[in-house]
Formats: sequence, C-alpha cells, structure tokens
Amino acid sequence: MNSIKPLGFTLIELIIVVAITAILAVIAIPAYQNTVYKGHRAEAKAALTEIASIQERIFTETRTYVNNAGRGRFNLDANFDTENGYYRITVANAGCTVNVAGAFVDYDGNGTDDSDDLFTCFTATATARGAQANDTACTSLSIDQNGTKTATGTDAANCW
Repeated sequence: MNSIKPLGFTLIELIIVVAITAILAVIAIPAYQNTVYKGHRAEAKAALTEIASIQERIFTETRTYVNNAGRGRFNLDANFDTENGYYRITVANAGCTVNVAGAFVDYDGNGTDDSDDLFTCFTATATARGAQANDTACTSLSIDQNGTKTATGTDAANCW
C-alpha cells in the first residue's frame, strides 16, 4: 500500500503563525517607535546645548543674553528648526530685563542706547514638531542660563 503524505500546512497551523506574528507586532512596533523618538531627542539636546554655549559666549562679551531677535552680530534666527526639523527652537528672556539707570550701553555698535534691554537670563526651548510631535513622553525640552534642564510630557523626568 502506498500512503500519501500530506504536503503544506493546515489551516490551524497558519492561524497560529498569524496570531503569533500579530502579538509580536503589537509589542515590537511601539517599542521601535519609542526608540526612534528617543533618538530624535538627541538632536534637540545637541541644539539646546549649543545655544547655551553661544549664549554664554555672548554674555561674556556683552554682559547680556540675547533672545530670538539677536544683538547685532550675535544673531539667533527667530524660531529656527533643528537640523532634521524634528524640533522648533525658541529663545526667550522673560522676566529678567535689567534697566541700567543713567548708563549708555551700545552692545550692538549701532550708536543707540541699549541699556533698557539687557537680559540676565534666557530659556531656550525645543518643541517637538512634525512626526516627533507624537512623542507624548517628551513634548518639549528646555535649558536656561544656569544649565538647568527641564522638560514637559508624560515622562518628563527621563527626557534629558
């Protein structure tokens, strides 16, 4: 007697393989996406650290920090994006203007008195945009004149 050996897979075997693949995908895809977001955060961290360094060089020379408007040759582009566009960078000097009464300060070399807008602080903030805006764990990262690093999001304590 010749026995015929069945070829191929049964329907049950195929359903089991599809189910296992679906379970792995449900676990792997979010983990992969979180890793991608974390990698993109490095771009924001590098940009913010560079801005803080530039601000300190400016402060050393002019005794003031600058905002997005810049100061003469110390220009920071207003609301610029990081290299790959994952974050928008802004620099603000809120709440730290120092008026120097009776002093004439011309730190941009244009012959006008700039003593009414000397800044003793700054905060540079990187806000996620585009596909990175879906990163709810770290929606924005900030650094200030003291080097204090802060973040917003559902996992803000682990953003930096």
